[in-house]
Amino acid sequence: MDKDFLKEKIGFYKLLLTFIVTMDASTMAWVFNNFSKISGLKVIITIAVIVTLTVFILILIKKTRKNIKLIIGE
Repeated sequence: MDKDFLKEKIGFYKLLLTFIVTMDASTMAWVFNNFSKISGLKVIITIAVIVTLTVFILILIKKTRKNIKLIIGE
């Protein structure tokens, strides 16, 4: 693949990663601040959201590392 394309792809992944990490951290902070005020269902939903965002973070990190290896390997 073209190195410039891979660099743009990595830049896009970094942008997405920034947004998702921000959403993940803010969701965690909201849960910790409002844990005693929210119902059990909302706790379960927010924990599911946190887990989903964390999985997306791990997937993006894996894809970014794969593309970096392609650039270095060429």
